[in-house]
Amino acid sequence: MKNPPDLLEINGKIKTIKYIELDFDKDIQELDIIPISCMHIGSTFFNEQQLRGHVKWISEKLTRRAWILGDVFDAILDGSPGNMHEANYTLKEAKLLAEDILRPIVDHIDLVIPGNHDNRIFNKTTDEIIFDLCKFLGIEKKYHFGDYTGVIRFGKQKDNHNKPVVYTFFCTHGNGGATTPSGKLNKLLGIAEVVKNCDLYVMAHIHDILTCKLEPFKIDSRNGKLKSMVQTFVSSSSWLSYGGYALEKKYKPAKTGSPRIRLYGDRKDVHISI
Repeated sequence: MKNPPDLLEINGKIKTIKYIELDFDKDIQELDIIPISCMHIGSTFFNEQQLRGHVKWISEKLTRRAWILGDVFDAILDGSPGNMHEANYTLKEAKLLAEDILRPIVDHIDLVIPGNHDNRIFNKTTDEIIFDLCKFLGIEKKYHFGDYTGVIRFGKQKDNHNKPVVYTFFCTHGNGGATTPSGKLNKLLGIAEVVKNCDLYVMAHIHDILTCKLEPFKIDSRNGKLKSMVQTFVSSSSWLSYGGYALEKKYKPAKTGSPRIRLYGDRKDVHISI
């Protein structure tokens, strides 16, 4: 029996949130996080050349860090949404192509999680195809069946004894069927209900690049103050040209590709380029 995509358990395996600490050099002044998601390799509409160009750009600087946020594969099965007859690769061919595309940035990848398309294979066979891909690339320790949260540390704060700047984050593939900009934004903002008080929230799944900032208040009980914090939300889009299932459902064409999330090492500041 196929579980709905929003349940924590898939085919007997429990999805969890994994905490990690990403520490980088104190001499780094800027760090770019590049979420890559929803490649849908196997789809006729997968824009391979566009993605390869982006991967080449990431590979040029080690301070450009890649987060792989699922739906690497289209994985259309009999009975699932989409047209399995439009697939232009077998699953084996798709795995080999994904390995070839991501190989140039293997040292840039910090974390990898699966998406709902990837998990279709797991639902039917218990094969974790994203783990297979990570094994091919030699980064299986960076794979997690679920979501990631944690901290990023780097740089020097000149006004705080040269201590590193610390950013907290939560990232997930996401779920749900939102199709309007407002619905997609609500999905993005909703992930803050899972892990509170993060500086950065990153989500995929909605096939659009959206971003916003909130400045909620929190109580600083140690110093007896009411303080505000800046929270940045951003979504990563797909690497699909428009057509096929999206056209059939009359979804609005949206921006494709990945945002650039720039973190600064001399102060806590998050800048999004889309």
